[in-house]
Amino acid sequence: MKILHVNNYHYPRGGSDRYFLNVARALSEGGHEVRTLATRTANDVDEDLRANVDLVGVELDAGLALSQAKQFFFNATARKSMRDLVEDFNPDVAHLHIYYGQITPSILQPLKAAAVPIVQTLHEYKIVCPAQYMIRNGQPCDACKSRKYWHALSGRCNRGSFARTTISTIETVTSEALGARRHVDRFLAVSHFQRDRLVHMGLDEEKVSVLHNFSRSVERASDARGDYFLFVGRIAEGKGLETLLRAYALYLAGRDGSGIPLHIVGTGPDYDRLNALSRTLGIDEKVKWLGYSEGAALASEYRGCLALINPSELSETFGLTSLEAMGHGRAVIYSDRGALPEVARDGIDGYLVPAGDVPALSSRMTSLTHADAARLGNNGYLRANSEFSEDVHIDRLVTIYEEMVGLRPK
Repeated sequence: MKILHVNNYHYPRGGSDRYFLNVARALSEGGHEVRTLATRTANDVDEDLRANVDLVGVELDAGLALSQAKQFFFNATARKSMRDLVEDFNPDVAHLHIYYGQITPSILQPLKAAAVPIVQTLHEYKIVCPAQYMIRNGQPCDACKSRKYWHALSGRCNRGSFARTTISTIETVTSEALGARRHVDRFLAVSHFQRDRLVHMGLDEEKVSVLHNFSRSVERASDARGDYFLFVGRIAEGKGLETLLRAYALYLAGRDGSGIPLHIVGTGPDYDRLNALSRTLGIDEKVKWLGYSEGAALASEYRGCLALINPSELSETFGLTSLEAMGHGRAVIYSDRGALPEVARDGIDGYLVPAGDVPALSSRMTSLTHADAARLGNNGYLRANSEFSEDVHIDRLVTIYEEMVGLRPK
């Protein structure tokens, strides 16, 4: 098949980008003709998959000048690039990932005009929630159900900023007007939890299927004792890092400061605040802030840990870092939010703790033995390489593509 994948970024900036790149690679390696469309940056990888277009996006974080605002909602360059790409490549199916605010829904009309079936993986909740995460004041929120997006404004749901929330809300309304819901033929939720939330919020359930993320097969970690706890993810509000740091401080206090270190992999807007918190808690000498990591370096971090800790307080759509750790044969300690319990199983692949519960997380870190971690890690490795394997995922994805192509007008 000829498959076009579309994503804002062409490098693994986060879990959704890693998925975009991994699935494009896997399809290409499986004999399909794959092209990708993304904005161009200095960090880009897999250039052999990229279509021959040069797109530049707009970063909301940098602040929007009036001259840039239109491009944030409607990228005319991306629309022309998509029109040219469809004419040149003539894809059998287009698979969208995260494209709002950069590539924008401007690309939808050229695809529909050419009767190209459109599939979209929903890596978050942006299509039903202007602030993406369905969280308000740290609690699950469905106030914008049935397109009542003005509730996001009253809640200042985008980082507590009325200006940011206004832009996000306008972007959501504009996207719908441009066909973000009606032009997509099949939405792929990455968990049953996410699908239930999307349908609850008003997305057409007939259009939404579940396709879990996958773990690329890797060499299993050795049976050597892991010598640190590990966090991998965005250093941002809602990811549970403050809870983790406070729990880690309790863990160290219970061991007179002699516990194993904590490695934190990732970047994000809360770095300065949380780094300062680690100093305030007196644990900064035991916490290692590693910044962004990928590839072999990230795999090494997974293989060397006693357990990955995923303390998120968001309505997580999946839990890709949990699956990646399991794929390396490592135990997972995870919160009860979102789809995290759909990935790892309590007492089998890891241990579940209530989100935001500092004493409970600290207690679980303290009680985890190397023998128990090895048992959990072995179970997780088997699960990751069977139920969440790349082969299973790609087979199901190609079946969905074929169903969509079968509906395409002759």
